Amino acid sequence: LNKLYCKFAIAVDLRKSHIQLLVESSLYEQAVEQYRQLTQLEPANIDHLKQWGILIMRQSSLPEDKRGQQALAVWRKIIEKSPEDAVTVSQVADLCLQHKLFEPAESYYRQAVKLAPDDVQYREYLGEFLHRQKRVDEALVVWSEITSGNRETSSNLSRVAEIYNNFGFTEKANSSIARAAELSSKDFQLQVLAAKMHNRANLPAQALTF
Repeated sequence: LNKLYCKFAIAVDLRKSHIQLLVESSLYEQAVEQYRQLTQLEPANIDHLKQWGILIMRQSSLPEDKRGQQALAVWRKIIEKSPEDAVTVSQVADLCLQHKLFEPAESYYRQAVKLAPDDVQYREYLGEFLHRQKRVDEALVVWSEITSGNRETSSNLSRVAEIYNNFGFTEKANSSIARAAELSSKDFQLQVLAAKMHNRANLPAQALTF
C-alpha cells in the first residue's frame, strides 16, 4: 500500500512540475490540459481546480467570453464539493471578482450571505463588491443589514462602524459606534473607541460623553 501511495505521490509531483515548466514557457493551453489530468488524479484537491480556472483565464488564444465560461465551469466544481459552505462559495466569488467576472461574483457573494446570514463577513464582502461597482446605495443597504433585527449587537455595530469609517461614511460610522457603546456601556475599550472616532470627526463634545 505504501509503495502504491509513493508511486501516486511521485506521479502527482511530476505532473505539477511539468505544469510549472509549461506556465513558465507561457504554454497555457498545454498547462490547462495537464491540470485536467491532474484533477483526475486528485479530484478532491480544490487548489488544482482554482489554478486550472486561473490558467484558462490566461489563455489569450481563447475569446474572452469563452475563457470566462470555461473557467466558471471549472470553479463551479469547487462549489459542488461543498454547496452549503459559505467560505467555499465566497472564495469562488473572489476568484470571479479577481478575473472581472462580475455577474457570477455578485451571485456567489449573495449566495454566501444566504448560507450564513448571521456571519458579518459575507455581507461585508458583498457590500465592498457593490461599492467597487459604484453601486453605493446598494452597498449601504447591505451593510445596514449587518445590524438589522436580532443582529444589532455591540460587536456587529462596532464592525459596521469600522466598515463605514473605512469607506468615508463618517456620520454613519459615528452613529453605529455610539449605539454599540450604548449597548455595552461597561465595555471600556469600546467606550474609548467611540470617543476616539467622534474626536477624529471633530466632535469633541460628543467624544466626552463616552
